Amino acid sequence: MARRVIDNIREIADQLRDQAPEAERIGRLPDDTAKLLKAAGPIKLLQPKQYGGFEAHPREFAETVMAVASLDGAAGWICGVVGVHPWQLAFADPKVREEVWGTDDNTWMASPYAPTGIAVPTDGGYLFNGRWQFSSGTDHCDWIFLGAMLGNPDGSIADPPTMLHMILPRSDYQIVEDSWNVVGLKGTGSKDIIVRDAFVPSYRVMNGDQVIDGTAQKEAGVSEALYLRDPDDNGVELYWDRPREQWPRSAGGELAILSTSDDLRALTAAELTRAGRPADRIAPKTLVPSGDP
Repeated sequence: MARRVIDNIREIADQLRDQAPEAERIGRLPDDTAKLLKAAGPIKLLQPKQYGGFEAHPREFAETVMAVASLDGAAGWICGVVGVHPWQLAFADPKVREEVWGTDDNTWMASPYAPTGIAVPTDGGYLFNGRWQFSSGTDHCDWIFLGAMLGNPDGSIADPPTMLHMILPRSDYQIVEDSWNVVGLKGTGSKDIIVRDAFVPSYRVMNGDQVIDGTAQKEAGVSEALYLRDPDDNGVELYWDRPREQWPRSAGGELAILSTSDDLRALTAAELTRAGRPADRIAPKTLVPSGDP
């Protein structure tokens, strides 16, 4: 059996558990903890294989994050937040993917996506300003996703409202050091971020609505099921948004977790029809949630 990331986490369980008080004391993960996690690989679970990632099933990602959190809540929180950013970068412009991962595929990206910045169009990109709270794990990240609203030249929000996801290198934003004074989860280091008059080239900007509705993935030409939301043109159908009674089930009534054509063929035509999907209309690959919501 191939070794899984969660096995790596179990190997460093004592170290993750023991460092928790120090993380709470200093208000961020200790450097040695970040190195342990980078070596273990939880942040790379949703990362493309092209850049050293695992392209793992979301269930494996969730289980690994929970395993880390059982040892140290702050470390688990960071894995859960920072760990989803490779998923989105996977269908960003190839140029920015190469900038982030080209020389170091263990590079971490921070956030948040709250659109509290204003991005004003200018030649070749945007002039960007704003302030954000709760940038978890940011001390160990070299790039960041930041939410913004498309702005007018006077700094007001343009109409119709358009949400953007801006991608910036560490040199283009400031971490506010004394901005995470809390009672618990201090080790997440969820500090404020400030951007002042940063130029963000267009290839480092993603349309937030297109990320949500799946257009960005389709336009990027990705074909891996992990990154697709509405991928009718790729022979993959996702059931995340369907009512639970429409999810395929096995003969015994259990939810069917389908990830390959072989898995799909294991369901009979009658079972598929009962699930509300005639067998001759089922896509070659089908993914459904791994359990009840």
